[in-house]
Amino acid sequence: MEKATVSKKYRTSLYDSNFDVVRITDPGKKEIVSLEVFTDELEDSSCFFEIEDNPEIKNANEKKAVIDIRRIGSCIYMVTTAPLTMNKRRYKMELFKNLSASYENAKIEAVKDYLTDLYNRRYIDERLPLDMIKSKHLKMPLSLILVDIDFFKNINDTYGHVAGDFMLKEIAGLLRSSIRSSQDWLARYGGEEFLICLNGANLDIACNVAEKLRHITQSRIFIYKGARIRLTASFGVASTDCLINPTPEKLISLVDEKLYHAKRNGRNIVAS
Repeated sequence: MEKATVSKKYRTSLYDSNFDVVRITDPGKKEIVSLEVFTDELEDSSCFFEIEDNPEIKNANEKKAVIDIRRIGSCIYMVTTAPLTMNKRRYKMELFKNLSASYENAKIEAVKDYLTDLYNRRYIDERLPLDMIKSKHLKMPLSLILVDIDFFKNINDTYGHVAGDFMLKEIAGLLRSSIRSSQDWLARYGGEEFLICLNGANLDIACNVAEKLRHITQSRIFIYKGARIRLTASFGVASTDCLINPTPEKLISLVDEKLYHAKRNGRNIVAS
């Protein structure tokens, strides 16, 4: 294999670019003529031919640089391909940057509520169908608890929206500490509403959990800038046991209906 000559200054600039792999290839011969590997990935030259399958990258050696996002093995890479002339011969420079960690963080951020650090509505839409499939396969019940903070607008009107945000975070922490972290999950459904998913819990168990949470909530005194704040919450409870052919949409609709009943019948109660 012919080795291309790369100046020390040029090689240093590549190191400073903080790429995981820097590679120079001969497009005509489909050969790697220079390879700098700063990771365990991509030591196998076969990935070069995989990259070559991209039509845009095939043409990159003529006039312009091309940036592509590719999954190679178990990692997500940003691949920058640019034409390079050395010793009057045309080569292709390829720079690989591992984006896997950033990609995973982005996925996590996409399903998290920034204020409460709970999961968000998108997570509910993605996770609940999976849990219901698992529940059906294992022939086990699954229950939902929908929580709504009573008269939350009064908190904002009396103490301000910053206080309202504080109370949302406090309630989120209270609910999170009261469920089984290994089996159940909690998400902010929207506004001052929270959804709890109890895997393997039937309606009676879920109602007991909701009643416990209701009691804890009304008994807690929250301190905000010296002010002692009390509040209550209403709870709707529904289970797959309550439906003939349960679907995520039907279960969400049912638990929302139960919460409406709780609020209509005086609030600070559990309805199922």
